[in-house]
Amino acid sequence: MSNSPPWLKVAKHHIGIAERPGPPSNETINNFFRDAGFKDIRDDNIPWCAAFVGAMLQRSGYTPTHSLLARSYMPWGSALEAPIKGAIAIFPRGSNPAKGHVGFITNINSQTLEILGGNQNNQVCLQNWEKDKALGYRWPHLGKATFKEALSTLLQREGGWSNHNADPGGPTNRGITLNTYKAAIFSGLISSPYKNPETGLRHITKQQIETIYLQQYWYPSCCHLMPAMVAGFHFDAAVNQGVNRATKFLQQVAMAEIDGEVGPETISKVWAQSPKTLTEQYKERRLEHYRSLKTYSIFGKGWRNRLDEASAAASLLKPIPTSQHQIKEKPPMTTSTYDSDKKWWGESLTIWGAIVTALSTLLPLLGPLIGLDISTEMVEQFGETVARLIQLFGGITGTTMTLYGRARASAPLTRRAIDVRI
Repeated sequence: MSNSPPWLKVAKHHIGIAERPGPPSNETINNFFRDAGFKDIRDDNIPWCAAFVGAMLQRSGYTPTHSLLARSYMPWGSALEAPIKGAIAIFPRGSNPAKGHVGFITNINSQTLEILGGNQNNQVCLQNWEKDKALGYRWPHLGKATFKEALSTLLQREGGWSNHNADPGGPTNRGITLNTYKAAIFSGLISSPYKNPETGLRHITKQQIETIYLQQYWYPSCCHLMPAMVAGFHFDAAVNQGVNRATKFLQQVAMAEIDGEVGPETISKVWAQSPKTLTEQYKERRLEHYRSLKTYSIFGKGWRNRLDEASAAASLLKPIPTSQHQIKEKPPMTTSTYDSDKKWWGESLTIWGAIVTALSTLLPLLGPLIGLDISTEMVEQFGETVARLIQLFGGITGTTMTLYGRARASAPLTRRAIDVRI
């Protein structure tokens, strides 16, 4: 696990942390709640699997859901179609569709997934879960701030308008070719007030530039799923050499299957290596390609400078710093805020039985004093009626919540904000 994703490295160090019987709670678990966004919780009896995941992400520089609901991770990050070591897996817990369990995948077997998680047998440990029970797999992605930082340095390398006769890309502005600009307009990605596309490219706006680079290069090349340094350099390659070719170069140096599409194997291979070493090998592979081009004698020096500048800028990239994600104060905790197994006292028929027993003893004695004839049978009949009404109300509420919860739980599996083949 030496080359594991950073959140998994952090999580590994907490194996063995366990709840303490009775107060006070384990201070380490209290700190999981704090870093997940719930600094006022100091009770390790509250389910804390999501707190553990949230704390590990926050400490490694990634933004968690800031929720104590395990299923809050269903729409978080990027969806994976298959499990990957280091990915977050979400499972159901019991028959209640609002409850669940969440943890990190550390090993993948034929029928089970080994999960490193908190609140597993009241501790942080490795535990096997049935693979076919998993509700979904999620992978952290770099935020927009990281993309904008990568784009800022890339635009410095791209410069402004150019239309060199030897450049096969033709008219280019801010690194965007005329064909790329036309495709963005044709697909509806951007709009332009200019009838002549070349004129529109000359006057391209900052927002149009960001949209094109984000939607046609950053996301399609899956930079958002990679370590920040690799993402920055891969982004530059995708822009300068094309998404498909750049992906094949990356797969070649990462020793993944070379198919030009970033999938589970590619992501896993990328994260299994040192970002610095991988980027250096990637740089050499790109230079090798440049040297094979007929125009190397013309553009070679510029390309070599670009590689040096791109690798240097990529080495400075980081995931969104945790300091940029201020943890907002949370409202008072309620049973809907976390996966609680505690019941409201009114749901307990045992408590109602004790109440009815007490009333059946006291009311027949107190009734005559206030002019009422109350028998024990009347009190017991009333108590039975109340108990049945409570059961009926609980059944209706449970059925309604089940239907609503199933609809909510299934939605993130079919909706994706980003179309990425994983």
